[in-house]
Amino acid sequence: MKKINIAIIGYGFMGKVYNYASKVLNDYYPDLPPIEVSSILISPRKSDDEIKILNDRYGFKLITKNYSDLLNDSSIDAFYIATPNNFHYNQVELALKYNKHVLCEKPMALSIDETKKMLKISKDKRKLITNMVFEYRYIPAITYIKNLLSSGELGDIIQFRIMYLHGSYIDKRPITWRLKPGTGGALIDLGPHVLDLIHYLLGDFKINSFKKKTKILNREVDDIAWILCETKNNADGYIEVSRLSTGSVDDLRLEIHGTKGAIKWNLEDLNNYYYYSKKSKNNGYTYVPCYTNIEDNSDFPPPKVTSGWLSAHVHCLYHFVKEISDTDYQNDNIAKFEDGHYVQLLLENLK
Repeated sequence: MKKINIAIIGYGFMGKVYNYASKVLNDYYPDLPPIEVSSILISPRKSDDEIKILNDRYGFKLITKNYSDLLNDSSIDAFYIATPNNFHYNQVELALKYNKHVLCEKPMALSIDETKKMLKISKDKRKLITNMVFEYRYIPAITYIKNLLSSGELGDIIQFRIMYLHGSYIDKRPITWRLKPGTGGALIDLGPHVLDLIHYLLGDFKINSFKKKTKILNREVDDIAWILCETKNNADGYIEVSRLSTGSVDDLRLEIHGTKGAIKWNLEDLNNYYYYSKKSKNNGYTYVPCYTNIEDNSDFPPPKVTSGWLSAHVHCLYHFVKEISDTDYQNDNIAKFEDGHYVQLLLENLK
């Protein structure tokens, strides 16, 4: 099989995550062609010393500050775009123009106008794969929960609540793009994850009301946001995102209650979920371990080994590369540009 050559656009934390994912991908999945991350685009602010450190540590064939170097490289098949979201529109537009497959970080862009244009370009370039990074879809427990919902085991959904809580923005921080209007704030940072997860699990929903609040003096973006929403099937929902939740590290909590049962799950205990069925003779929830994704084609590691946050990104990259290498491959769980645009529509209603 032909090697898939990927360039990483933006080499911050997430760039490193997907470089790692590319290195282990062929160990995890036997049905993929060889993968290589040959090139990266770095910030123009990077010094020569920093570039040398990157080169010594990772050994990329090309480290560049010039996007056109990568666009014009015909050996590169795909771009993983991990820059701040104010760069996404232009970078995606050019990538597709130069016939590169695209895996884009959330949020998809800055506005509905931008995501509409990105979606149109992707439809015009139908042979190119255009996916979003909504990695929580690929956690095994979420796959099990999705199947419970699809099979009707929970009955008609009455209510749900989802909270994504960080505590890292209480202390003073340098004013980076994550703290600037348009690109930063709890809602733009954490919101896309929860909005996509609800859409993925429960379908379309509408925003009934919301409130955003800035608690830190002189900060220009929201620290906390609360949302009341409702699905097409009349399930009522509560969403909260916060970067000021003292004691929380990466605390994503999900609860869904139906007429026949309920589930609870937390990212900080991601290999398990809690399930209650009215058919059970026992009151309360049952602890359900789930280490391996039931839709996985991986033969490594074995099912007894717990998975983690990084594994979800590896699985996200798997779908992207599988679609590139196998034109017949289809999977309804994959987050596409349509899903990124839907999340952007919701974010637009929260301004």
